[in-house]
Amino acid sequence: MPRISSTPVAVLMVLLATAVWLAASLWPGTAGAAPPPRPSGSLTGIVLSAGGKGVAGARVILQVADGSHPHTTQSDAKGHFRFPALRQGNYDLRAQAQGQWSEWEHNVLVRSGRETRVTLRLPLKQRQADPPRVPGANPAKAPPRASP
Repeated sequence: MPRISSTPVAVLMVLLATAVWLAASLWPGTAGAAPPPRPSGSLTGIVLSAGGKGVAGARVILQVADGSHPHTTQSDAKGHFRFPALRQGNYDLRAQAQGQWSEWEHNVLVRSGRETRVTLRLPLKQRQADPPRVPGANPAKAPPRASP
């Protein structure tokens, strides 16, 4: 076991080393400091029905413009949605509700420190197509039963 000297010079060296270590760990910008926050912006908006009313519970899909990093959120009771803390860049987004999809909004620019607003509109509901008609068939008549 090494012997620790108690001479004044040895004590002074230990105190100096401790002071340097303490200063380095508490000084801003050194290894012990937290990294600076990444600059970010937010994207907010509203999902509207074809009639112009906010759509509650719509699923909103957001992705980086190159198609990567998809995120989803849901609109609130008035149709509003929010994607906070996004990196600066271009994003694509669309909404889905009641079996309808909005068009894609492409290259929506989000800037650091800013809020970008978007309106997504759902299309009119499509009328269900009538079943195909067979020429000469009477849809009001039941088809004949097969005989045993």
